[in-house]
This record gives sequence, C-alpha cells and structure tokens, in this order.
Amino acid sequence: MTCPVCHKKNLKFVFKSLDERFQKKGKFLLIECCNCNLFFTLDVSGKKKKNFDLLFQMNKKEKEHVNKRRHCFVNKYLNNGDKILDIGFGDGSFLKYMKSKGYKVTGIENSIKAIKNLKKESIEIIQGDFERRKIRKKFSLITLWHSFEHFNDPLGALNKIRRIIEKNGILAIEVPNPLSLQAKLFQNFWYGFDLARHKFHFSPQALSDLLEKSGFEVVKKDFSNIHESLMHFIFSLANFFGLSSVNYWGIKNNRRNETSFKKIFRIVAYKLINVFYPLIWLESKLKKNGVVTFLAQPKKEMKKCSVSIGIPAHNEEKDIAKVVKAIVNQNMQNRIKLKEIIVVADGCTDRTEEIVIDLALVDTRIKLISKKREGKSAAINTILKSAKEEIIIIANADNIPDDDCLFEILSPLSDKKVGLVGPQIVCINKDNNFVGYLNNLLWRLHHRISFIEPKTGGFIALRKKYFNCLPEKSPVDEATIEAIIKSKNKKIKYAPRAKLYLKGPENLNDYFKQRRRIHFGYFWLKEKYTQYHPSTFKAKHLFSVLVKEISPNIVNNFFLLSAIFLEVVAKIAGFYDFKKKRKDHQKWEMVASSKGLELEK
Repeated sequence: MTCPVCHKKNLKFVFKSLDERFQKKGKFLLIECCNCNLFFTLDVSGKKKKNFDLLFQMNKKEKEHVNKRRHCFVNKYLNNGDKILDIGFGDGSFLKYMKSKGYKVTGIENSIKAIKNLKKESIEIIQGDFERRKIRKKFSLITLWHSFEHFNDPLGALNKIRRIIEKNGILAIEVPNPLSLQAKLFQNFWYGFDLARHKFHFSPQALSDLLEKSGFEVVKKDFSNIHESLMHFIFSLANFFGLSSVNYWGIKNNRRNETSFKKIFRIVAYKLINVFYPLIWLESKLKKNGVVTFLAQPKKEMKKCSVSIGIPAHNEEKDIAKVVKAIVNQNMQNRIKLKEIIVVADGCTDRTEEIVIDLALVDTRIKLISKKREGKSAAINTILKSAKEEIIIIANADNIPDDDCLFEILSPLSDKKVGLVGPQIVCINKDNNFVGYLNNLLWRLHHRISFIEPKTGGFIALRKKYFNCLPEKSPVDEATIEAIIKSKNKKIKYAPRAKLYLKGPENLNDYFKQRRRIHFGYFWLKEKYTQYHPSTFKAKHLFSVLVKEISPNIVNNFFLLSAIFLEVVAKIAGFYDFKKKRKDHQKWEMVASSKGLELEK
C-alpha cells in the first residue's frame, strides 16, 4: 500500500475506529504518511459504503457569526461584484451572506437536501461532484469550508481549481487539524476525524505542500478560529459519551427522541460551554487548535532572469567540484540565465583553488577570486562587490543543490516585495546513532519551523538593491542577512521544494563545536540587531515542533531529551565565548567530519 498523494510506502498506522458520529458499525483505519505528513482513511469493513446525504444546520445566531468571520477573512482580497464559487456549500448560508454584500455567487453541491434548501434563493447552483463536473467560468474567490477533506483526489481537485481561478484570485480552505491538541486527546472520538465521511485529514504542513505542488502560494495560515474549534471539542465530548445526536450549533432545536442522559448532557454542555474556552484559546496560541484556515493565491509566473552565484570557500577540496557541477547542471527551464559563478577562495591551503581553475578552463562563467583568510562574511562581501547581476545566490561550498533547486528558489522573487529566499535543507546523515539523530532532528525542526516563520541558509537568493554589504565581524552570515532584509520591511520566503543536501558532523565533538559557534553568533546578532530574533530560536515555535518528536519509542524520547540538554550546554558555552571574548568565531574552524558529501544515485 502507498500514500494516495505522494505514492510513497512510508506509512504508519494510527488507530482503528467505528463510525463514532452515528454509532454505526464499520471498520476504518487512520493511516499517516510519514513522507508528506498527510493522514488518510482506509475503509476495511468490506461493505458497500452508504452515501449519507447530510445537511449540517446552524441556528440563525451561529450562521451570522460564522459567515461574518469568513467574510472578514477574505474581504480585503475582493472587489464589489467579484464572482465567488463555494464548493460544497452545505446549508448555503455563506452564499446568501456574500450575495447580500454585492458579490456574484455560485455554489456546487452533490447533496440533494442542500440543493433543495437553496432552490428558493436566486443563486446559481451547479449540481454534482466538483471533481467530475466541467466548469468553464473563472472566479475571483473559491472557497472550501470543510469540504476539501471529502474529496477523492485532493491534488487533482487543486489542479482543477488552479485552472478556474482568476490570475489574482484567492482560494480559501478550512479543514479540521489532525495535529490539534483535542485530536490527540480524543483520538478516534474526535469529531474532526469523522472517518466514515472524511477521506483525507490535512496537517498544516501537508496542506501547504499540496498547495505548492498545484501552483498556489500560501498567503495566510489562520489558527484563530476558536468558535468552530470549541464546537469540535463539544462534539468530541458527545462522541466520547456515546451521544452522537448532540448538536451544539443547533442545540435548541435538536430535542427529538432524546434520552434523559442526552438531555442532561445537552443542557450542561450549553450552559458550561465557556468553561472550555481557555483550553481552546491555548490551542489557538500554540497553533494547535481544531480548525485551520488557509488562504492561497496562484503563483505568479516566473519571469526570465539573470543570476550571479557566489561561493565562499575555505579548504573545500572534497566538495567544491561537486557543488559547482551541480550548479552548472541545474534545470533552468528556459527561465534562468546563469551569468557567472564566483568562487572566493578565503585563505585556502589545500587544492580548492587548483580544482576551481580546472573547472574554469571548461566553463568560462566560473571565476576564481583568491584572498587572504578573513572569514566567510568578508568573502561574501567580495562576492557582492564582484557580482554583475541584481539577483545573487550565496551558496555554501559543501552543500549540494537538487536539480530544480535554483528554479524553485528564484520563483518567489517574482514578487518584488520579497528580498530573501531560503531552501529546505536535507540532512543525508543516517540516524542509526545518536549523532546522526542529532543532525536529522536539527534540520527536521528547521524545516517545520520555516513553515511557521521562514529561516534561510545554505543556498540563499537575494536582491542586491536590498542588501549590498555584510558586517565583516558577523559570525552568522545568513541570520545577519535576514536581520538586514527584515529591517528594510522586505519579505523572507521559504521554498520547501528547493532542496539542498548537507552532511552534518559525524562525531559529538564536531557537532558540539558547530552548535557552540552558532549560539555565539546569535548572541552577537542579538546585541547588534535588537529587533531581530531568529525563528528557530523562538520558544513558541520550538515548543510546537518539539511536541511532534515525542514518540512511544523510549530510545527516541531519551535521544530527544539528550539533544535538548546538549543544546542548552552549547548555548551556555556560546554565551561564555561571547561575554569573555574567548574565541573569534568570525573565522570558523573547519569541521572536518562534515566534509565529503556523497549523494546516493
């Protein structure tokens, strides 16, 4: 069995469940894909699935609250008279609300009950399955309010939406969050899973990846929907106690065939609903609440551009040829013109310069600049002064870019408000020992945090007009560049599809040495740029991603605690170096065990 989206076999069984919402028989498995972080439902009951034609009803007050919030969420992207398509419109209240605001609305739905409910309104209705129906019109706003999880082919649906959305249109998707605290608390009783009807369950990262693959750019992730998260919590309590008919939104009207116990639960839940509000508020602040809402826009087509690439290098004879060849062989897709590759040899005493000279004889775009040892920041400044193009890539001499890395990292620069872009760094070390675990954990956390707030490194793309000089005493060049770009109110983007391969230290001494100098650098940066705080050092981000690393495996949990302890010790050592001025980390000592990167073919 493979993941229905990424088609990888790296799957994990989560739990088995019945139809908890209606207390019906039937066996359903929740499976997690460890490759793309997507959850999906597997029906193993062996019976033909009954098609539930459900119409979720809200009372008037609740409709007004929910639709007002949704309108506020998308309003700034709309103009009066814009065309809106609501896919899976349910009771149709959102369409009626938006029509009253002056928009041209269309809804598509395959529920006969939902269509009958809306027929009295003069609203254009398309009956049928969105995935099968042909739609020729284009829309300024397309919404999927709790309908995306019902699709058979989410990637195919997004590709279809991409074709029918306006060039500057907006896509709004709201789904239950399977990584929420309440999902972990209630497990198979959690209302958001609803395995009998929800075919897919999208973690924020999985949804981001799907949108990226289908040609969308995420413009906003919202975890503040406390109201609907609270509803999910109450429904989950009802499932836990076997009270499947309790409906909080329609609670006053839902009194038929109630047992005494159900009636008591309904009254108590209605009266004490705000008791749970602090828990849902905490979920929201941790970005772990029951409902997540995404806004996305079609990616702007990348314009043709010319680029200069600079590589600061100090004694990189093991990797420099592989890195330069990987850059030369990039898939440019007829959009990128690689003008020059500038290698700055910073006091090299090995064969680095000789290797670059040999490469330059074959390709005249490759240039070598030799200089005395002054540190990486000084080498980067030499690149900035020598580069002819407005767009510059600063590449590490020991990290190998994937074939499409250059194209993917330059794509976000189509937006002129973007000043800096960073790739996803992929660690090649095997995690079959403690040091390997440390390296993989570090870059896994880096990747996850970058979805929350971008953190760049290794192979960064920048605009020269926003950044033309690096303080030469800077011991953390990429973080310093981030601080300068942010101070000019320019955006920093993370390009997860731009993959950069890295080899981490192979022994504990080298790993600690590397982490110590990084912490020294951040103390230096904090003193110089007081308003800047790296995303990977923010406690709220670290906590939210570290929680995901807790597992039933005792050894993994021991490794995790040991990694946290080691990081704290490295931070103390870095602080000591910074205060006592005991070390000058501007000229980094080479970590020998991190060199000699070899990729499996």
